[in-house]
Amino acid sequence: MSFINTRTQWIVLDETQFQQLLGGSVIMPAFNTRQQQVVLDSTQFTQLQAVLASTAVLAATASAAATAAVAAVALPKLLSVETGITASIVQTQAGATPLTKEYNRVDVCVTANDSLLLPKAVTGKVVLVGLMYNLAESPQIFPAVGDEIQASGGVDQPRPMSPGVLYTFYAASDTHWNFSTPSYI
Repeated sequence: MSFINTRTQWIVLDETQFQQLLGGSVIMPAFNTRQQQVVLDSTQFTQLQAVLASTAVLAATASAAATAAVAAVALPKLLSVETGITASIVQTQAGATPLTKEYNRVDVCVTANDSLLLPKAVTGKVVLVGLMYNLAESPQIFPAVGDEIQASGGVDQPRPMSPGVLYTFYAASDTHWNFSTPSYI
């Protein structure tokens, strides 16, 4: 069953619903069965935006309430991405490698507890941090000065992380980061 995630404003469909929505109007994208995600290239994404803009397609595939809810949601945007990130060997909040994008892929961690730094918490902000499975060691992540990460032990305290995991951090307030149960990548 489809639903709209009110926190992220994402429309969530299973593979069957996605195929019904598209109705053969675009090249079928890959479906990642392990993560239950549809993977689109930029051309398919552009085509999907056109399909979603069509109220006729929405009316044919959703209830009136769902159609109104989908119409009220802005079309999705592509995430800003940075790859090749190296966790800082300094291992302090002040010396940690800052994460500046919405999706941050960490490829290098040389020593246990090398450090990463979340941006300043702003209510509603979401930051994804992917730690490659082949990292030599496990890094830690610090909040920005004056912020706190759920289950970290307090303000300005780091939280340990594990290789091979995608963490979703979301700011519950302007000073507090929560994180979702990690997904293995």
